Amino acid sequence: MSHRFQGGWETANVLVAKGRKLLAVAFARSRHLLQELTEAPSQSELCVYRRDKAILALVRLRERFGWGDWRCFLLIGLILGGVQALAALGSGDFLSHRLWSDGFLRDINVFPPFGLVSAIYKAITDRPLGNETQGWYTPVPFLRDYSNLGILLLSALHLTLITRQWPRISSIFRHFLDTGSIVLPRRSFEDLVHKYDRAFNSWVGHILSAGGAFVLLFFVLRSFAAHGFYQGLAPSRASIIWQTQAYQQWWANPSNFLSFGAIFLSYWLVLYILFRHVFIGIIGTFALNEITNKGRVQLVVNHPDGSGGFWMLREAINDVFFSVFLSAGFIFLGFLFLPSEGKTGVFAACITLFLIVNPIFIAFPIAVMHRELKKSRQELLEGLHNQLDHLSGGGLTKGKVTNIDSAAFDSVLAIYHDAQNLPTYPFSARAVLVFVGGYLAPLLFYLAAFVEYTK
Repeated sequence: MSHRFQGGWETANVLVAKGRKLLAVAFARSRHLLQELTEAPSQSELCVYRRDKAILALVRLRERFGWGDWRCFLLIGLILGGVQALAALGSGDFLSHRLWSDGFLRDINVFPPFGLVSAIYKAITDRPLGNETQGWYTPVPFLRDYSNLGILLLSALHLTLITRQWPRISSIFRHFLDTGSIVLPRRSFEDLVHKYDRAFNSWVGHILSAGGAFVLLFFVLRSFAAHGFYQGLAPSRASIIWQTQAYQQWWANPSNFLSFGAIFLSYWLVLYILFRHVFIGIIGTFALNEITNKGRVQLVVNHPDGSGGFWMLREAINDVFFSVFLSAGFIFLGFLFLPSEGKTGVFAACITLFLIVNPIFIAFPIAVMHRELKKSRQELLEGLHNQLDHLSGGGLTKGKVTNIDSAAFDSVLAIYHDAQNLPTYPFSARAVLVFVGGYLAPLLFYLAAFVEYTK
């Protein structure tokens, strides 16, 4: 027995040693990968997210493994949703008793986003989808927290968009210089890169973003504590008692320290990145204005990108349009999340900020680039017109064409017609429709809140 015991002990020691070795190797590799993912880019290159390690790691993961938007979206969604779901499971508030019968089946006919589906179903089948009674079911576990689930979805979409947009902003000016779309002395360009790299990554921007996210989240949660929440789920829109009781039985109520900490940290991080997004957009607008003033915009006829060499700018502004649309979704879900009493202060502040910042984000850079692109196209057309006049022996000026080189004239004329069709507005029509919908929606929500508040 002693020999067997000793042999078993030695085997266990060998296995433990191998396990420790494997853990040490795994830890070293993970540490190396994390260091590689979060290592700041070279100081000679513009990088708007140099100190934002979470975004930097996500961007590097996309580059390293060739991830598209959907994989990035799933990863971000799993991280944000997983943290909250695990906290809810840990505190026992992931589900609740009678959630299906008294919760889901009733909410289908009460919660506004579900109302359209329910109405269509009833119109087709002539019977209700779920329970039409106005019950008094107050528990709000994780799976019944519809606004939170919707905000998690929008947050993952918005952060995915940011992992594509911030690298594009970082490389767009270098792209313009290398392709000749903007003509600027190399020395002046490097000075601008150094200047705006410091501006994009200044500690002031980080502190303001972190503070703004904390203040906004504090006032929203304070409104919950004072008035309850979920006007969109209340049996009656004036049911203050139900909203208060629902908040007391919310899975992330401050009495559930683990769940409250999870939702606070996840939303603070999302809001911090969104505030950074606003800051980067404002600084980027100034950078675009200065580089176009110091350089010369130059459209390229028949450029492969179909936008005269400014496809990347077009896509960046299209991304801003979609970002505005997603922001409108946040406001819509907040409208349903916030209580009926005490709503106007927080809600009005968010919408006012939304409506003031967006023109800076969109109208100003579009106006700047439209002016420069229009000027460049006009110069290009004048140059081509002079070539045509020369090829026609001055016939375009005199009104009589003589000694014309037909082949050369037709070639330049074709280029002239292509130049006339070069776009001077750096966005697509589809993106404009998305932006208009996203921009007008908060106004309608605010009007609805004001009408309800004045009843």
